[in-house]
Amino acid sequence: MSKFIERLTQVSQPPPPAMGFGAAKNAADRPKIQLVAVVNNGGAALLNQLTVADALLMAAVKKTAPDKIWGLTLKQGDIAEAEQAVKAKADFVVLPGAGAILPADIKIGKILQLDEAFTDVMLRAANELPVNGFYLKREKPESLTWRDLLLVHRCGGLLNKPTLVNITPEVTAAALQAVWDAGISGVAVEVSGETAAEGLNRVREMIQGLAFPSKKSKDRMSPVLPRLAAASAEEPEPDEDDDDDDDNDE
Repeated sequence: MSKFIERLTQVSQPPPPAMGFGAAKNAADRPKIQLVAVVNNGGAALLNQLTVADALLMAAVKKTAPDKIWGLTLKQGDIAEAEQAVKAKADFVVLPGAGAILPADIKIGKILQLDEAFTDVMLRAANELPVNGFYLKREKPESLTWRDLLLVHRCGGLLNKPTLVNITPEVTAAALQAVWDAGISGVAVEVSGETAAEGLNRVREMIQGLAFPSKKSKDRMSPVLPRLAAASAEEPEPDEDDDDDDDNDE
């Protein structure tokens, strides 16, 4: 299984608390919301600066594989691209919505990219797709308003698999906490240039200071169906007219 998908799953569905002397250790090992560095351009020098990232998401296969969990954004999303990623020992791939449906025998983590146009019905149906997670790539990642947070809550509530959301290094701690509270398992930050490491380090420091979401905030949205009343097992009372007819027959 993909190491990164496994890590995301631990964030979205943490194990039950341990009992006894090992409880404190297990709590310390519990992963926080994951930090993904999105690298569209840059060579080995840039990759070596991104030590605080939990995973790298790259636009192309590098000659030298990074010494870290990494994934690949597929352009066409076809079988040939996916097989190339497997051959290069990528841990996961991000699939475009218009890409081909990959066969199950391609053993790699599969994350489907979503956009803001998906309806509630489509998001619920996405849970049945043979993928391991989702990536909500917002058109304006620098914006994180109340309206944006509603969209994040919508995906975090309707999707029952680990979900990523793109943000920028300028995100505030309050906004980052709200994103995690919404049920999101990881944030993706695009990095480039000389300030790449500085911005990523800033987000990492904020993540370290976040509080774990309450159990209530992790609950997924589910339809509430009306409860039907059980039919009474008592026998019906006799009709008074029937009693009168019996008396007349006598």
